Amino acid sequence: MSQNHKFVGYYQWGQKIQPYRTWTGAAVFLSKDDTTLQDSGSWVWKGEWNGTLSNNLYMEARFGDFGYYFPLLGYSDQPFIFDSGTAISEGGDRRWQQDRDRKQATVAATWFKNGWRGTHSFKFGGEFNVETQWNAFERTVALNRDHRLFNGASRTVAFGFPTASGPLGSKSSRANMLSIGKLDHLSGFVTDQWSISPRLTFNLGLRVDRYKSHIPEQRQLAFTNGPISIADETFPAQTFFNWTSVAPRVGAIYDIDGEGRTVLKLNYGLFLHNPGPGIAASGNPNQASKTVTREWNDLNGNRVWDPGEEGALVATALAGTISVDPDIKQPYTHEASAFLERQVMANLGVRLGVVYKTEDDDWFTLQPGRPIDAYTVPFNVSDPGLDGIAGNADDRVLTLLGLPRAQLSQFPATNVIMNGNAFGRHTTAEIAATKRFSNRWSAQAGFGQTWSHGQGVRRTPNDPDEADEMRWSFKASGIYQAPWDIRITPVFRHQAGSNYGRTLSVTAAAATGAFYSATIRIEPLEANRQDHINMFDLRAEKTVRLRGASRARLFLDLFNLTNSAAAETIVTSTGTRLGFPTNILGPRTARVGFRFDW
Repeated sequence: MSQNHKFVGYYQWGQKIQPYRTWTGAAVFLSKDDTTLQDSGSWVWKGEWNGTLSNNLYMEARFGDFGYYFPLLGYSDQPFIFDSGTAISEGGDRRWQQDRDRKQATVAATWFKNGWRGTHSFKFGGEFNVETQWNAFERTVALNRDHRLFNGASRTVAFGFPTASGPLGSKSSRANMLSIGKLDHLSGFVTDQWSISPRLTFNLGLRVDRYKSHIPEQRQLAFTNGPISIADETFPAQTFFNWTSVAPRVGAIYDIDGEGRTVLKLNYGLFLHNPGPGIAASGNPNQASKTVTREWNDLNGNRVWDPGEEGALVATALAGTISVDPDIKQPYTHEASAFLERQVMANLGVRLGVVYKTEDDDWFTLQPGRPIDAYTVPFNVSDPGLDGIAGNADDRVLTLLGLPRAQLSQFPATNVIMNGNAFGRHTTAEIAATKRFSNRWSAQAGFGQTWSHGQGVRRTPNDPDEADEMRWSFKASGIYQAPWDIRITPVFRHQAGSNYGRTLSVTAAAATGAFYSATIRIEPLEANRQDHINMFDLRAEKTVRLRGASRARLFLDLFNLTNSAAAETIVTSTGTRLGFPTNILGPRTARVGFRFDW
């Protein structure tokens, strides 16, 4: 509009098509018809004004929208069967879709002020977000019956119920999606970069957030599946919580030698987690994934459920069996860091530092009617060992605790969204060096090591207690300006493999008098480590000037030059596929491209 006022408009659309997407990387799929089709779209747009109102005041305001539709559509109509021992998945997968849309309005201002015991750069503003999530299943799996086995022995069957009033698979399908969750978010902030002297600067900040998690009125479809029926029902609008949080942030930068060559940086921040629409979706009485899971005894051996083969209730996700704890607290993170930066010589600097981070009050779906101290009945289960084959020398017998089967009705399987007993403590130490660009090249390298101590959520006494983990990483990269103005950029990355403990699918036999059905970790987390990742990539790039201000940037990318086949994730469940890679590094790949600027 003028030298001091500008309007900006932006729009982007993306489309992802993945015709054979699997529900897990830890399974073997015998047919491509047992996978799903993903054909999903996403968009983002904004309108923005920014203006310089005076020599020391700058303002900006914008309104925008982000959203997507994400369907997974199973092909086959054959019964769904998954054997966690052999990791073979057969039959038709889900027909499901999730949509999200977030509208956002932001206003912020920056104001420069001298003379208040130094110089100040204030920034203050606010934001309002309205986010909605839609979820629905045409079917949970083929025939709406999820059959689970372990090495051929039947374990559980989950009866599913549709939550879509019509077909899924496109943006217009949103009208057919009956489970809806919402989050309204209002926030405000103020920060001040306060330079008291040339040697000392403080960064001070305060953020206030208000979250409202709620659902609008919505409908449940009537449906009968095997021994279970649900009725047509309308659920009224409901608010789950209103959270108001205040989060301080403080930092300091101190020039130790007064010459800008040695600098100490200290920071602390409290971060209150944004719940997103997830709690509203999980606590919605009109669950998108409506299921009832029962024990299953395949009496006739045909590998599918027949009437009368269902046993005790394992879990349920229906209206009246899910709620949000009215006293649920907002999860939070403390983060503190200290770094020392030193210019060793011209164009070369080093950095040493430590970061400490916590995680507390995360939320989970728990069953408070089945507390840990209710699991009192011991039962034995056979562990076939590392080879996953029963009857040889590495077998062992584990003694676990289950609920008393005779009093099972006293321990309801009602689900509550609530804070769990999980926590995390992470300390990272790092060292890095940077050589600024001179003599046609630059480089940077860094090494970091993280020590973690924590605990995942414990639902039963058979779940693992606190655990320790250590990981490290190294990264080096550089730029070399070669002859003919060709820029060469190599990158090397080393990352330690994740720790893992072997898991086992467990079901207590009725004859033991105990009730238990779950997958648990039966080894310490630090017992094993996945492959270390070593990646070496290279880019060569040249800019060609065209007519006027036009330029073409040509590039050649070479990925994974050593052709490493390290596994990024593996099967950790006990069975013949223990340790089998579920995702490996992509092979050596070349990519040629260009970018045109004008």
